[in-house]
Amino acid sequence: EEPYDILVLAMGSHPTYFGIPGIAEHTATLGSFEEAKAVRAKVKELFGSAKGSTPRIVIGGGGFTGVELAGELADLLPVLCRAHDIPVPYLEGIGVEFILGKPVTGVGEKRLELKDGTVLEPDLLIWTGGVMGDPACGTGFEIRGRRIVVDEYLRAKGHEDIFVAGDMACTTDRSGAPQPPTAHIAMIQGDLVARNVLAAINGGEMGRYTFQRAGEIVTLG
Repeated sequence: EEPYDILVLAMGSHPTYFGIPGIAEHTATLGSFEEAKAVRAKVKELFGSAKGSTPRIVIGGGGFTGVELAGELADLLPVLCRAHDIPVPYLEGIGVEFILGKPVTGVGEKRLELKDGTVLEPDLLIWTGGVMGDPACGTGFEIRGRRIVVDEYLRAKGHEDIFVAGDMACTTDRSGAPQPPTAHIAMIQGDLVARNVLAAINGGEMGRYTFQRAGEIVTLG
């Protein structure tokens, strides 16, 4: 244990699997640079060992990360097919198929079960279905959407000496809905927390968190 006068919690997030059996053991995730490199290496490995057919890759989760990953893979697949002599006819059917309204209910070795009974057999399953605040934050906080509820100064609700920023912080928009854990929001929160910590130390006035939404950009390849 370490004593503190002011504590800042900004440890990021971890994947959340919503209690789906087998998903943690049989999926790749995309929450860090190292994990991204591992996914890229696995994709290249699949194409290197393919025998005339395109490997099947399934992405679980249709948020920012999942959609952008699908776009990047759609761009990369033709390049990999040509590099590994997969016949050109296979390129004609390469694309992205969306399966909507059918949640994942179970995952096994190269097996994915959906709520309606559909069974998929992917060569690689990448999970981008959501994140939760780092569990190292402990207990004693008000939690919403697996993140710590904060006040207008980005302090953990009920804790004037604890500030929270990034994926661990649950801030809301004008409608009261939680904001998504994106890098843009985390950067704004980090800047404000730094200023508010200095204000708390020096006895100054702290700034209130406001987020002026300018829209979202999702790159598709």
